[in-house]
Amino acid sequence: MSLSFVNLIRISFPEPLLLADHGHDVTFNEEIYRADSKLLIDIGDVTEENQINTTAFDMTLAATPELVALARTGEWINLSISYYRVWYEDDIQTDVDVLFRGRLTEIDETDGESESSIKFTCANHFIDWESKGGRTTSNASQQVFDPTDKGMEHAGKEKQNVKWGR
Repeated sequence: MSLSFVNLIRISFPEPLLLADHGHDVTFNEEIYRADSKLLIDIGDVTEENQINTTAFDMTLAATPELVALARTGEWINLSISYYRVWYEDDIQTDVDVLFRGRLTEIDETDGESESSIKFTCANHFIDWESKGGRTTSNASQQVFDPTDKGMEHAGKEKQNVKWGR
């Protein structure tokens, strides 16, 4: 009995980038993950915790002309990324672990004499879990959604509580 695993990365670029750290291409969820050791340079460690926390890891790819162009346009910001570990027993897929789901948040380009690379920092969906959501009751907030609406024009001018109903 032989137990092994393959790491798979899926980045939702306009044309999804599907990579496997394996000696040959891997089919998973009806998609073919490319085994390209020249493109996929490094996948950082993902740590697991038993509480809500922001998790981040780095992934380094070779700086192909397509990736460099994408990096410079800023179209990579907040694209989703999934990191899977597919387990095999005697070359038969037995289990899949989702190690990470999140977004691309930072980028670092490195130009070397023999090799250029792009390091993406990936952060999970709890990256901004403390932010406040929703809208405020102000004219400025309403103008963002409907510049012609005057319904909130006097919001904030009344200093006492306004009771609704009877």
